[in-house]
Amino acid sequence: MAIPGGGSCDDALILSATADRTSERKSAWVLVVAILGSSMAFIDGTVVNVALAAIQADFAASLARLQWIVEAYALALAAALLTGGSLGDLYGRRRIFAIGVLLFSAA
Repeated sequence: MAIPGGGSCDDALILSATADRTSERKSAWVLVVAILGSSMAFIDGTVVNVALAAIQADFAASLARLQWIVEAYALALAAALLTGGSLGDLYGRRRIFAIGVLLFSAA
């Protein structure tokens, strides 16, 4: 049996199997990157809470000041998230994600 493009069904089957393996490898890498990105967000969210005891000891901060620190950090994170989303729309999500990961790693 032949396919309309001029080859046999076996050729089409071989080509589709190769494409499936390539897309499976890409999907696996996308999954790994997404998991690493979300774990970085988890680490980022807990870093301030872990540092609160040291901040309180070093600066003799009251509970109200510690709460202001957490809220200021959340506000800065929200502003960075909105800015990153806008930049992702303008310059490409993959590029901005990579830049964000690099900045986070460098910091």
